[in-house]
Amino acid sequence: MTMRIENHLSRRPFLFDVEKEVNKLLSFIPPEHLMGLERIVLLDEIWANKGHRLAGTYKMKQGLQGPAIEISINSTFRGMPHIFFCLPFVARFTLADILYHEIGHHYHSAHTHGVNKKRKEQFAEDYGKIMLRRAVFFWTFFLRPLSPVLRYLA
Repeated sequence: MTMRIENHLSRRPFLFDVEKEVNKLLSFIPPEHLMGLERIVLLDEIWANKGHRLAGTYKMKQGLQGPAIEISINSTFRGMPHIFFCLPFVARFTLADILYHEIGHHYHSAHTHGVNKKRKEQFAEDYGKIMLRRAVFFWTFFLRPLSPVLRYLA
């Protein structure tokens, strides 16, 4: 079974092909970490039970449907000035942060043993940081001096 990307976006974000970027970001993940993941779904919004917006969520296997990752593009890029979409790295970095965190949840639930379920959020956060460093290693040299400015603008 191969993993697929399902694009359910009602509109395309400004100057940014999300599906293409997700494919690029997945190339940095070892294939065995994605084993068993059925699909990545790109949505406009994801709402939690209590009415909160979520940037991303990991759905475990339910019945005949395999595990899936859902990413809310509106929540991921909410408040981001349109100029950031002209800087592909900034938009890619923001998307990668959410995607890699959710893949960390999949890797935790499907492939690790001995990690306490209470620590699953920290595991996903740590996994996301490791993969983020791998994916954007080259750019960190250029953007580290600019990080306070980018944080302020975001």
